[in-house]
Amino acid sequence: MDREDVFRAIRRSFTVDVTGVGYPNRDGTSRQDAIGRCREGDDIQLAREPDNPHDPNAIAVLRQNGEQLGYVPADSENLDLEALAQYMDWGLAVHASICRMWKGHTASGCDIEINRDATAEEAENERITAMIKKARAMEEESPEQATRLYRDATRAIVELDNRGPYGKWCRQAKIPVGRWSMLLEKHKQLRGCLKLLRWYERYQDHVGIYKATRGAIEKRKARVGKKLTGG
Repeated sequence: MDREDVFRAIRRSFTVDVTGVGYPNRDGTSRQDAIGRCREGDDIQLAREPDNPHDPNAIAVLRQNGEQLGYVPADSENLDLEALAQYMDWGLAVHASICRMWKGHTASGCDIEINRDATAEEAENERITAMIKKARAMEEESPEQATRLYRDATRAIVELDNRGPYGKWCRQAKIPVGRWSMLLEKHKQLRGCLKLLRWYERYQDHVGIYKATRGAIEKRKARVGKKLTGG
C-alpha cells in the first residue's frame, strides 16, 4: 500500500475491541489478570509483531508496564489492520487508550480507542475550516477582515485541491462562495462579486455547496449583473 492508500484506510480516530483476551501470554502470565488491573481511560501501548507466525500484520496491545492484554483485531469493521501495521512500520506514532471495560460469560475484556496524528493535508483542511468559521463570526463587526479571510480560505482550498488526489480527498471544507459573495454585494463591491461567482461556475468543486447556497448565488449573480448593466 502506498502512503495515500494507508492514510485513506486509517481514520484519525477509531475504536476496536481487543482480541485474544482469553489466552495466556507466551511467558505464561494471564491476560485476564492484566485486564483486571486496567481501568477506563488508561493509556496503553501498541507493539508491532512482524515476525508473528500467525499474522505478519499483528499488533499487540500492552499496558504501560508491558503486560499484554491481547491483540488489535484483524477482522474489525473499523480498521484495516494491514494499513495500520504499515503505518507503524514507517515509524509513525499512534496513541491508544482504554475506552470501555466489559465482562463476558467466559472472559473480561476491553475496547480501545486508537488515534493517529493528522497528515499535512488533513491539518490544512482543519486550518481552512477554522478560518471560514472565524470569518463568519466577523462579518458584522469587521466585514473587510471577514472578506479577506474568505479570500484566503478559498485560495488555500484551491492549493489543497491541487496537491493531487489525496489533497482532494482530505479537503472537506466547502468553498465559502455564498458568504463571501454576499458580503461583496452588501458592501457594493459588485464587480468583485460577479467575478467571484463566475469563477466558481468554472471551478471543478468536488466537495460542492449546499443546494440553498447554490440557489442564492444564482439569484445573486443575476441581480448583480443587472445592477452593473443598469438593467
